[in-house]
Amino acid sequence: MSVPYRINMDNVAARDLLKKGATILLLDVPPGTAVGIDHQVFLSGPEFKGVKMLPPGPHLVSYCAKGSQGDFGPVTCFFTHPSAGQVVIKRWDPQQEYLVAVDEESEVMQFTQAVHMFEFDRHLAPYDLANLATWRSLSAHVTPAVIDRLQPVGGNICVLAEAPPGSRGRRQTPAEAALEAQLSQRKATSSSQGGEGSDGSAVPGSHPQGALFAAPHAGRCFYTRTQTVSRDGVYDAAERTRHNLDRSEGLDSLIREEYAGDGDLLLGELQFAFLAFLVGQSFAGLIQWRALLQLLLGCFSAALGQHQQLFAQALDVLAAQLAASSQKQGRVGGAQDASFLDELLRDSFLSHQLPQWTRGVQEESDGAGLTPALAESVARVNEALHELMGWEDSSQVQELGLGDDEDSPAVVDLDAPMF
Repeated sequence: MSVPYRINMDNVAARDLLKKGATILLLDVPPGTAVGIDHQVFLSGPEFKGVKMLPPGPHLVSYCAKGSQGDFGPVTCFFTHPSAGQVVIKRWDPQQEYLVAVDEESEVMQFTQAVHMFEFDRHLAPYDLANLATWRSLSAHVTPAVIDRLQPVGGNICVLAEAPPGSRGRRQTPAEAALEAQLSQRKATSSSQGGEGSDGSAVPGSHPQGALFAAPHAGRCFYTRTQTVSRDGVYDAAERTRHNLDRSEGLDSLIREEYAGDGDLLLGELQFAFLAFLVGQSFAGLIQWRALLQLLLGCFSAALGQHQQLFAQALDVLAAQLAASSQKQGRVGGAQDASFLDELLRDSFLSHQLPQWTRGVQEESDGAGLTPALAESVARVNEALHELMGWEDSSQVQELGLGDDEDSPAVVDLDAPMF
């Protein structure tokens, strides 16, 4: 097994990390399989059986098998949140080419004891602690509660189990359409490709939207609906205009009703969705990440009211995500490269909605401007945008006309006839 980094520490420190850290035990993985743990990526060798010394907390395991032609199929990934000393055990299913959980109590006890007795030690790659700070900036809000509420039945996320992006009822940007074509090609060449179930049923854990590609080992994530304003008769024209121009009331309602008043769950979903896309190639993750940011950047009074801390944290999360988008670590099996992510961001809503949000908050504050915490967070986002795409700051981004953007506020003509 070829290890792409080295960790220098004495034996006492290493044994302490082995006891306090968690272990991901991956049994019978075929050589040449692409396996990722957070930002680490391995091409497994004949001796590879997992990763040791994982700091307790959220982690994302991703993998894909290598085909007979030397290409890789779509990525499967799953989140886990091990505690200190815990051993997460998966075994490769050679027929279906995916990892299944080992949950037989006697086997779990046997393998856990073997790991704690260092019987697997030489087969386990050490976790790359040098990248831990970066990983935590991307996953700090992904708690066990976030994972439990969002993960599919069975925990596995795979683009094969997702509805085609074009079926989601919204227009795609050119880069999104190109990404869909790329992922569709990977579906076509996947050794695990198939249709729907033989009885026409959906993948377990999925929502009944659009067509499904075969992925019996995976399902669709249970993301939160972010549409907070009805476009029909719930509001009159003036109320619809007001709610669309500032979605703060909708955000407050969403946090109260969907997240039980806990804004950290929203931040966790923002991170969960982004990582599902960045590492797991999940288009549904990209769409949800975009939807959550559009909701937040459509709120002005909330950013200056009771949700000030939430907005500062959300902008810090976004800054870390933009910084990670320029890195090539953590993508298994030839996933999207940095230049492709650049394209997604260049024709994205961020190019106009971020400066609009900054101006809107300044207007909402009657010229007082951003609070110090928000100003610092916006500065970090601007710095990340500069590093990623050369933008000087959000105020210098090319601004698109509101009338040409599908995500612009819906302004209602009060003099127009109502039907």
